[in-house]
Amino acid sequence: MDKFVTKTKANPSKKIDQEDYQNVCKEKDSSTSLPINPVFPSTSHFVEEVELNFQIEHNVSNLNLSKTKGTHFAKEWIKGEICAVGPDIKKQQANLRKKILLHKTSNAHLYMERIIHKSKFDNITEHIKKLSKTEIETTEKVFRTAYCIAKNQRPFSDHPKLIDLQIYNGLNMGRILQSDKSCSNIVDHIAIEMRKKVCSEIIHQQRKLCVIVDESTTLSKKTMLVICLRTTIGEELITFFLDMVELSATSAEEIKNAIITNLFYYGMTDDFLKKNLIAFVSDGASTMLGRKAGVSTKLQSMYPNLIVWHCLNHRLELAVYDTLKEINGTNNFQSFIENLYALYHNSPKNMNELKECASSLEQQLLHIGKIFTIRWVASSEKTIKAVWNNYTALNAHFSKSSVDSSKNSRDRSKYSGLQKTLASKEFVINLGIIHDAISELADLSLILQKRCLSIAEANKCILRTIRIFESMIDHHGPKTEEALNACGDEQFMFKNVKLSNNKVIPKIIPSQFFRSLANNLQSRLFTMQASHVGTRDNNLFKDQYNILLSDLDMLDPKTWPDKFDFQHGDASIRRLAKQFQVDEISSVRGFREFKEIKDHSNISDLKPLLTAVNAVSISSCECERSFSAMNNILTPKRNALSSKHLCSLLFINCVGPPVKLFIPSPYVYTWISNGRRIADEVCCPKRQNKDIDNTSYMSLWTLFGS
Repeated sequence: MDKFVTKTKANPSKKIDQEDYQNVCKEKDSSTSLPINPVFPSTSHFVEEVELNFQIEHNVSNLNLSKTKGTHFAKEWIKGEICAVGPDIKKQQANLRKKILLHKTSNAHLYMERIIHKSKFDNITEHIKKLSKTEIETTEKVFRTAYCIAKNQRPFSDHPKLIDLQIYNGLNMGRILQSDKSCSNIVDHIAIEMRKKVCSEIIHQQRKLCVIVDESTTLSKKTMLVICLRTTIGEELITFFLDMVELSATSAEEIKNAIITNLFYYGMTDDFLKKNLIAFVSDGASTMLGRKAGVSTKLQSMYPNLIVWHCLNHRLELAVYDTLKEINGTNNFQSFIENLYALYHNSPKNMNELKECASSLEQQLLHIGKIFTIRWVASSEKTIKAVWNNYTALNAHFSKSSVDSSKNSRDRSKYSGLQKTLASKEFVINLGIIHDAISELADLSLILQKRCLSIAEANKCILRTIRIFESMIDHHGPKTEEALNACGDEQFMFKNVKLSNNKVIPKIIPSQFFRSLANNLQSRLFTMQASHVGTRDNNLFKDQYNILLSDLDMLDPKTWPDKFDFQHGDASIRRLAKQFQVDEISSVRGFREFKEIKDHSNISDLKPLLTAVNAVSISSCECERSFSAMNNILTPKRNALSSKHLCSLLFINCVGPPVKLFIPSPYVYTWISNGRRIADEVCCPKRQNKDIDNTSYMSLWTLFGS
């Protein structure tokens, strides 16, 4: 009796025993003269407690099918509310027999049996084969239009307009799938199928992966968690946005559950993650990297070999802020730049006056922003360059405005103060020092943002920058040298501006400034995590980092000594193989072959280890790129977008191929396989074109068309 789902809810005065109920059903089967379908036994069932329900009715009711004439789907059978009635067991058995017999021979039950029987055959696939090429192509045009809207961050409401445009151009766009609602459904379908394909490839090929997460708040005040992955697809190492999850709370447990649930949703089982999840990367928030109850700690308790990595770009910012707090004079310099930003950003009139001064001096005016804000250090370089390159224009504007009679005394006094600061020796020297430092830091920041950068490569770049700063302690950088030469000249001229002393402005001592930068970079970046933790934990992170780097150095022939033992580096390879969960024996074998030929490109035994090592991301910049794209999509006019639609738009915008390379046919077939309609479907209403609302200019439009 497969068709029964039973739970017992017997007469309130007397419950049916499970064994008695089974006897009832057996007697019913033997007493019934109706033939039993060999494929679907007509009275097979199972007992769950004491309440009856047909499995067929339950399954078919979920299909939401239209009812045929003369059939009635009783909710008691669908919801499992069939009860035995009677004062004793015999009458209850008789009551059940009667109900089963009547229902078994009813039109509704027989109709449902036929539906279940047909569902065993792949009718949808056969239906797709019967569709004409024209019908498929029409649906593909609609899909390509919806994809173009998502890729270019356009609103769903553009879909009907673009459909109409193509119809006006003579294309057949079908009858339906032309509304903004259809567009959102198509975009969601494409994004989900794309993510499933990527995750299926990762699972099938047993790829090692690194999870990168960060949280932010949307314009609609929702807390969102961005999940990115770094893995290998084919032969290429890629870092990409996977999904965005709305958080109901920002606790470590909630974030950990959101990450695991999301990975499980895409088919990554716990066993797969134990074997292939090798790293977790995030910013330095205590919720993420807390030593006692952070997300990283909770994940490590589930996956002991997990590498926890603090984003290097965030750590670079921490190192810069440490230096700004230590060195006297940096706050004064930052305050002056912020005054410039407020002066020109808040007043178009002041900006136009500066443009006139720059134009008269034949200078190209650069944008002046803020420095050392929440943005990464690379953004500060543009402002420093703007002040350096437009120094003459700024001085001319301040000098002119300080004696402008059309301005009030307060404004003239403000411009006079700005001019005295700008034309001082102390400011010019500070500007040169900051310019040299920011140029190197911005270059390092941009390098660390590269998607393909590995831990070993990042370590070399950081070490190179530290050596540059150590060199600048004794040997000035180019801009510092230029500023010092101008101040040391007898004429005190810098960019044709006469300089003067201003003892109110604190000087930045170059040797102290660059030594502080070098020390802070070393303490913040040469470790696994760099937050304000205890000395014991900090030393532990540094030891872990040093061991990992020394092991990774074994994969670089340049670090090998001229003469070494044949087992040199084998212990490091074994540690790496254990850490990244790859075959230890084959890795050591491949490494020994690598030591002989010093070329790993054709060593298949070493390839899994090299791939796993490179799969560790050193930065969470992919999450920042996703947030940037999210802010472009979720504008004030589109702040009502649901989380599901936002994730779909974000995935297509960040990861999807260009419209030129998008092939819609696979997604059209899965769309139809899911029971959705094609664009030429005739068994539904066609979209009605709205009349033109405003016809005030109809006479003009008629004239234009003549």
